[in-house]
Amino acid sequence: MNYIPKDRIHRVCLIGGGEKCCAYLVSIIGGIACAKGTQGAYDIELELAKGTRTAQGDNCRGIAYETMVKEMEGNDEV
Repeated sequence: MNYIPKDRIHRVCLIGGGEKCCAYLVSIIGGIACAKGTQGAYDIELELAKGTRTAQGDNCRGIAYETMVKEMEGNDEV
């Protein structure tokens, strides 16, 4: 999983935003990470389908994908 920069957690992931908060945020040792595109995403999607997850946002394509695209474009800012 990929750690999420602190400014992005608020700007894109909308942490603390209730239902608008990204459903794919997970707490791991050392910070908050993005589970989108990982094996953990399956469990999150099951919870979303059951309606048992407060955070329901799907706010981006995932930090790993967006980082890869930015690197290919020669832009380091995610």
